[in-house]
Amino acid sequence: MIRSVGAAGLIPAVVVGTALAAHGQSAPTTARGSGPLEVAAFANLSGDPADAWIGDGIAETLTADLGRRPVGLPPGMRVVGAYQRLGARLRITARLVEAADGRIVSAARVDGDLADLFGLQDELAVRLAAGARRAAGARRAEVPAAGEPAPAL
Repeated sequence: MIRSVGAAGLIPAVVVGTALAAHGQSAPTTARGSGPLEVAAFANLSGDPADAWIGDGIAETLTADLGRRPVGLPPGMRVVGAYQRLGARLRITARLVEAADGRIVSAARVDGDLADLFGLQDELAVRLAAGARRAAGARRAEVPAAGEPAPAL
């Protein structure tokens, strides 16, 4: 499932990315909302079905946390990621990508104990929001101010 940060409603979703397909995960077929940022359920790389709830929880938390943060992204951005559990340890990786071309705008990784899952999710949201702000700033720097010539292609 893909969760969108923005207005509610259903829109068609495109394939989330090659990362899910590469790990045998099927891509979601629908998304909620039409906001500037969509968050897909995180892939379970460990493969233990008992851990499936972790990916949904990460996506839900990022949707809520990134929705509260002024990240200034244009429409068409998506967060995709995965998690691995080894005993009581957990690694979560996430990428902020442009939906149109799959370009990675930002990436983050957090490691820690499963018992600190909430803290790991919070740290991941902070890192992705910072990367989103950097990407938004870079985009604004590419757009010429009024009266300035457009950069040559």
